[in-house]
Amino acid sequence: MFKPYTDRPSPEVPTPDHIERPDYIACVLLQAADLIRTYGFVRLEYGSSLRGFCALGAIRHVTKMNPARPEIERAFERYLRARGHLRSRNRAIHHWNDAPGRTKQQVIDTLEAAAFGWKRYENIRR
Repeated sequence: MFKPYTDRPSPEVPTPDHIERPDYIACVLLQAADLIRTYGFVRLEYGSSLRGFCALGAIRHVTKMNPARPEIERAFERYLRARGHLRSRNRAIHHWNDAPGRTKQQVIDTLEAAAFGWKRYENIRR
C-alpha cells in the first residue's frame, strides 16, 4: 500500500556536486506534491501539516534547512516560466500558487509534471 510522502525516496543532503541533479530535484518536487495531496492546499501562506501547504511551502517543508532549497525553487520557477504559467521575470511560485481559482489538483499535477520533466531531462543528458 502506498503511503504518501513516506514512500517517496528521501532526498539526501546534497553535496555541491549534485544540487542541480535532476533526480534530486524530481524527488523533492514529488514529495512536495505528496504533502499537498496528504495535508491539503492553501493560498496566501506557506502552510503547515495542520492547514495544508502551498507549492512553495511544501518545497520548503521537504527541503527544510537544505542548502539546495534555492536551486530547487529556481528549477520549479523555470518550469513554470517554460510552460507559460509565469509571464514576467518578477513573478514567482507564490504568484502562480495564489492565483484566483487555483486548485489543489492543479498544484499537485504541476509539481508532478515538473518532476517527471526533470527526470526526462536527466535521461536525455545521459
